Amino acid sequence: MSTDEWEKIEHKDAADVMEDVNPYIHPIPFSLEMTRLSVSRLSFYEDYKLYKMTNFEARHGVTKYTLRKPGHAVVINWTAEPIYKINKIAPVQINENNVVDYIKFFFTYVRDRERNLQVIEKIEDLKLNGKQSAQLHFNVMSKIGPVSLESVDSNEGFDLLGYLLSCNTLVKSRIRVKKTGTIILSDEEKIMNIPPARNHAPFKVEHAIRKARSTRKEKEDTENE
Repeated sequence: MSTDEWEKIEHKDAADVMEDVNPYIHPIPFSLEMTRLSVSRLSFYEDYKLYKMTNFEARHGVTKYTLRKPGHAVVINWTAEPIYKINKIAPVQINENNVVDYIKFFFTYVRDRERNLQVIEKIEDLKLNGKQSAQLHFNVMSKIGPVSLESVDSNEGFDLLGYLLSCNTLVKSRIRVKKTGTIILSDEEKIMNIPPARNHAPFKVEHAIRKARSTRKEKEDTENE
């Protein structure tokens, strides 16, 4: 299961989760009655699962994420430290089949204050809106692609290539994932700037998206001939 697939935890099953997590919720623990919980299973951890906890006592709600197995929990604080801690304890089990899922998980829950890196595989990952030009959508779609596994070293780990959004800059980077779960970026290449949305009349981007997808398919068909 990927981290965007959540299963709701029924109220009767939530008490045990809250008991493990609440000691680490500051400054005020969440009340069971006012908190909605859901869980996502992660293929690279055998016992630990990712929990999403949204408390509705605050006006707009407060959401916390935690990695937990019964009796032990570590709350996500948007640095690599909680993930690396669980990687040692669990331990993490990364292989060719789940390494891409691990990368997406890592960059979803680790947010560098200066760069705020985000994996970009498709146009929807950028969360652009109709106020940004159709040409921008077309240009982005013609340059990005899925994270790809380049090589595997049985001792060191995995080398992959992927596209990342660093602030407003799209970069192509080599991503080394060690067996321990440590991630190292190298050989970063700037692809293009992604300007923030401006307040002008919305453009219709559906045609540009269809055109880009058609162009990509024609290129793939030609390469396969």
